[in-house]
Amino acid sequence: MATETLKYQVSEKDSNYELRQYEEYFTASIEIEAGFIDALNSGLRILSDYYSGGNWSKTPVDVKGSLTMGVASHEKIGATTPVLVKMVVEGEKYEISFILPAKYTKDNLPEPFNKNIKFSRVKPYKAAVMMNRGHMDDSITIEKASDLRSWLEQKGVRYKSKIIFAVFLSLLTPSRFRRWEVLTKVDDSLD
Repeated sequence: MATETLKYQVSEKDSNYELRQYEEYFTASIEIEAGFIDALNSGLRILSDYYSGGNWSKTPVDVKGSLTMGVASHEKIGATTPVLVKMVVEGEKYEISFILPAKYTKDNLPEPFNKNIKFSRVKPYKAAVMMNRGHMDDSITIEKASDLRSWLEQKGVRYKSKIIFAVFLSLLTPSRFRRWEVLTKVDDSLD
């Protein structure tokens, strides 16, 4: 089974930077008060539990040939990428989000055991993105966020959201080769 990923169109490319138009998507998110790496690791554990069946499914269960809504069941949710990490308070608080597979809507999302998990529909938006590879830590993420802001200021592009990190996790990829991106929403009047 293929891993679902965010859908977008590139409107401009400049070295490691791109302007992209993202399509709508849904997220399952949790806020964690910690530095970047600790927040990412804690958020991954909580959201992975939800994706691995730490939930109550809203899908009818087949019991002896008949569909029954009253039987409690758990649902495994398919893999998606990237994991989104939004800076809430730089270096202190982050929102960790998993992208939900396209088959889910607010009406059929499994209910999480962990009530701190929140769901959001993200409307289409335009974003500036800086592509990176390699190790991530608190100081590197803050430095790369500053680099993206500087690039936008040089181009005269107004950004209008907090910094988001898109982390493409793979257990088989050593961290020094891992792909990750820094992004922020930008003014829609850009063409």
